[in-house]
Amino acid sequence: MQRYIESRPKTKDKNSSVEAELNELIKKLDDSRLVALNVLSDAELTQGRSLLSHAPKSLWRSDESKARLNKWHAALAMHKLVPFEIWRIIFLFSIDPSNPPTVRYPPSTDPAKSWPWPLRSVCQVWRAVALREDIFRHTLEIDLQRGRPASDIISFFKPLIPTRVPLAIFFRGGNSNHDNLRVLNDLIVPYLPHARELHLEHIHLSAVYLLFRMGPGRLSLLKVLTLWCLPAPHAVDISRDAYNSLGTSDLLRKLPLRAIKPGGFLGTLPLHYMCSRHTTHLNLSCLEVSLQEIAVALQQCPLLITLITRVNFNPIMPPPISCMHLRQLQRLGLVGNLPPLAHLLTFSIPWDRVLVLDLGDTTNIRYHNLIALLQRCPRLTRLDVMVSYVDNATSLPNPGTASLPHLTSLYLDSQFGCSVLQYLHVPKLQRLDITANYVPFGPMQLLMAQSRCKLQVFQCRNGFSDANVDFVAHLRETRTCTTPLLELTREVIQGMKTGVLFPRIISLACFVAGDDLKDFVDMLHYRVMRRDRRQHALGTLRLVHVSSDAKKLLTGKCVKEAEALNREHGTLIRVVGMVDRVKENVSKQNLLLPPWPDDRRLGKILKDEIFEATVHPFVYIG
Repeated sequence: MQRYIESRPKTKDKNSSVEAELNELIKKLDDSRLVALNVLSDAELTQGRSLLSHAPKSLWRSDESKARLNKWHAALAMHKLVPFEIWRIIFLFSIDPSNPPTVRYPPSTDPAKSWPWPLRSVCQVWRAVALREDIFRHTLEIDLQRGRPASDIISFFKPLIPTRVPLAIFFRGGNSNHDNLRVLNDLIVPYLPHARELHLEHIHLSAVYLLFRMGPGRLSLLKVLTLWCLPAPHAVDISRDAYNSLGTSDLLRKLPLRAIKPGGFLGTLPLHYMCSRHTTHLNLSCLEVSLQEIAVALQQCPLLITLITRVNFNPIMPPPISCMHLRQLQRLGLVGNLPPLAHLLTFSIPWDRVLVLDLGDTTNIRYHNLIALLQRCPRLTRLDVMVSYVDNATSLPNPGTASLPHLTSLYLDSQFGCSVLQYLHVPKLQRLDITANYVPFGPMQLLMAQSRCKLQVFQCRNGFSDANVDFVAHLRETRTCTTPLLELTREVIQGMKTGVLFPRIISLACFVAGDDLKDFVDMLHYRVMRRDRRQHALGTLRLVHVSSDAKKLLTGKCVKEAEALNREHGTLIRVVGMVDRVKENVSKQNLLLPPWPDDRRLGKILKDEIFEATVHPFVYIG
């Protein structure tokens, strides 16, 4: 008893000591600002977690001390391991001025609703994904178009920008030139020596001069440059001075740029001021320049690999240009109102070296000229055709067939682009992506038949017609099928159940009628429980226009069976989509993050491959 009495003051002293040390650390945190998560050093975080793990049980008994310990636990979590890009995404989604949140963000008074809890619950889902990708640690993206004050942007980003690591900087200016210059001075200029990529949009030319006046010596790492400039409305003289300085000092050409994409007011700067022997990627799709000027600039880029240019049709045909010195040219993009392809074929271009060909925004094209052009590109591995009008082939002689033995990816836009399918021979096609309101089924079926059923990715986003069992039968090797208007009939569903149709599918977006929904759920149940290696487990499913009752039916049965399978075989069947899981966590914490990113934006942020491999969705219902 005496020993117990003597020990009591010591316990109290120990509790006080631990509490005092924790309190000293917690003073460095500022709950009213998001940057508070990054003010503790690694040593302080380790010390705090150690102290917290040794906190006596007596500190957890009272509600007051328990609340403080919980607050410390949240503050001392490993937030520094969460890449700053994730914080930026959450931050920007939560302050969209067009859709203000009903809950003030971040909460500033009530400790029970303190922001580290909901933020941590959201980032818990993203952390494993984000830490696998270097892009999240090395990307700085600032957008002033959302209307946030420059001071808020600076105070948020300043502590989060990593130092002494290669950076990819994306900056989009707002309407205030003063705010643009302030953010550029505080957040961009200090980190330019570490920038490998610099993408600047909606800024005045004077701001560009501000960035580059430090000289090329401090920009030795810069490899990629995108500039979209505006004339300064109230500082014309400054813009003219900056314009002259960029040209006469030859500054841009002295930079070791490998990729450049100019646009806007910068387009008035002669193109050859920007190109150099270092340039391997030149994107001129945002400029209107003459073919002659392009020809002059290309003489300075003998190592060019990618050339994307906007060509505006002129009734007065320009003289042919020669690009035969571009021996390493692999990608050629021709955007805009192209001159007749017959005239384009007179240009001296190393067509036989081109691996990727983009034809975009074309308003007039003839089948026989297009086929003649493709016949000159036997090494093509990817073809993008975006046309708004094609001459009626019935009134013209047969243009023949373009054999593209190495083509693996084909992207077509509009019904007219799809009509090109009947003139192509592509035995190794693996990906077909179509954006059109109407898709002619006949040419597509012919194309798939000749591709020997090796099509692995098939996407038809806007339209579809005449889909039937015969068509789906050509998709035996398809792993990803995105056809929102493709209706899975009862015959197709039965074929999926037996493994005759879609035997290797792992990602499917389609439409299921209400009458066939029960058969579809039974098929899913069969596919989940089936252990036959010849039939792949369906990884992600998205159904379009599904009622709430159907959602309950799908998730209820599939989730239960998947969980049972996990317990029995130790597998990891994907049960719920990441967006649903994060939304659920956020709703539990009463934190609104409007607008929530849609699937395309989320996929862009997290990358589809990592998303599907890491987050474990099985049934995703949109």
